[in-house]
Amino acid sequence: MGHALDKKAFESKDWGGAFDQFDPSKSDQLVLGGLMMAAFSCMSNKAAEPELKELTKKHGVAENPGKDSLKEVKDLRGLFVDLMKFTEKHSKPGEEAKMEVSGELKDVTIDGDKAKGTFTKKDGKTETMIFIRLGGRWYISMDR
Repeated sequence: MGHALDKKAFESKDWGGAFDQFDPSKSDQLVLGGLMMAAFSCMSNKAAEPELKELTKKHGVAENPGKDSLKEVKDLRGLFVDLMKFTEKHSKPGEEAKMEVSGELKDVTIDGDKAKGTFTKKDGKTETMIFIRLGGRWYISMDR
């Protein structure tokens, strides 16, 4: 399986490249996670709140959070990239935006257009990763 996990994008904080590896049919879930991280970074840095409000307004995010808050967003990838950069800029040291990919993917099993494997992090902790094939390409699934 030529799986979707391109570690270089994550390690170099190429947030657009990281975004492109996730199931595009569920990209709104990824962006909502980015919104949560950005909001958390404002909890310890209240001065950043106006910047986040402007960023979300620029992208068309609804002011009232909810399931339709991304309905007017035209560029989810661009919003995700901006949110991750914002979070890096405004987070306390050690709380920066990151997606842990240091480790090894093993025991991958493929069943049609779905696959799963065990990802072992450098610290020895493991998690199951699920992948989905769309249009002949493998993506990281948001499903667990």
